[in-house]
Parts: sequence; structure tokens; C-alpha cells
Amino acid sequence: MLLNRYFFILVCSIFFIGVIVWWQNPNTAVSAIANGQSYANPKAVIEDYWEKLDYRQFDLASALASGQAEATNSILQQMFQDNPFLSVQNVEIQNTSAQNSYLVEITTGSSIDQRKVLTYHIIVEQQNDGLKIVEMSHE
Repeated sequence: MLLNRYFFILVCSIFFIGVIVWWQNPNTAVSAIANGQSYANPKAVIEDYWEKLDYRQFDLASALASGQAEATNSILQQMFQDNPFLSVQNVEIQNTSAQNSYLVEITTGSSIDQRKVLTYHIIVEQQNDGLKIVEMSHE
């Protein structure tokens, strides 16, 4: 019985299912969500901001914007809410001559809309609770 191949497959399957359940337990997921991400560079903040907009996580995207960027953030949120098929297809970040100032080209589109390339000038600064987008203007 112990050398039966079906028994061996059953034991391996139970083992791997147990590993998956152990690895993806709710405590790990909740603690990762509660702690958030710590951003080491401004480009990571910008990329994560557009990713959260693309996934329609508007509250998390709003947490990354402050100051003058909040007005542009609300316009972008409305744009994504009005068109549920719209998605961010490419984010290209270019440095500018000013420190923590970036020129960001966003390619958006969907299966029913043509591609659009939007250009934003984004300034990221250190705030009390980490790096935040403080200014964002459409070019």
C-alpha cells in the first residue's frame, strides 16, 4: 500500500496544497496591505500610482498624491471611472533637469478606443509619511 503510485501522488498533492494554503494565508495578505510599500525612489511612486489607477484602486492612488496633484488625480479618476475598458498600457518615465521632476508619457487605450499618449509633468517630494506626488500637470 505504501509503495502504490496512487498513494504517493495523493500524498504529494496534499503536501503541495498544504504549502499553497500556508504560503497564502490571510495573515500574510492583511499585514502586507496594512504595512503598505516603502518607496525608495520617486520612479517607484510614479509607477505604483499609475498601476493603482489602472486597477481602479482610487483610494490607494489618492494616498500617493497630495497638494496640487490632488486636482489632477480627481480628473484622472473620473476618466477611468467613465470608461471601464480604459487601461494603462505603457508608462515611460524620463528625468528632467530639475531634481525629483519627471516627464511621464502614459499610453492608454482599450479594445474599443484608440491608443492615446498623454504626457504629464510630475514632481515627487518627501512628505511626513513618505514620498508623494505633489504636483502633476498635463502637458
